Amino acid sequence: METIQERVVEIINYYFNGNESKMAREFMIPQSTLKGITGKPFNKPSFDIIYKILSNEKYQINPVWFIIGKGEKTLSNAFSLKEPKALELNEPQEPYGINYKDKFDTVKDEINKLKDELYKLNSELKDVYKGIVIGKSGSNN
Repeated sequence: METIQERVVEIINYYFNGNESKMAREFMIPQSTLKGITGKPFNKPSFDIIYKILSNEKYQINPVWFIIGKGEKTLSNAFSLKEPKALELNEPQEPYGINYKDKFDTVKDEINKLKDELYKLNSELKDVYKGIVIGKSGSNN
């Protein structure tokens, strides 16, 4: 699986027999949002969607697999969130030496940068539109 969008499709196929509606209900994700992620062109899932998918203990989706495509699809094959051993350690141990909080923070920062870029592009588009409207009204005189 090359992209996170393809891994969302894999989750739908693996856990929900290809039924997007069931996944949307189970993870409390708006169906239109899920369709945007799985449809063409693919939209990248927001931090909130990623969090909803990864924080659902019922499915125990491996964050490393989900975010970067490495390792096992499920935590039950790697380790379990419910293992008391992990809670007894002084410092939390994470598989593959990856700090998930840093990964999530990085993804969140990237999303915020994209939002800022989108806002700037939207402002530029409005300015262009205003110029076109003003140009048209000026040419009518």
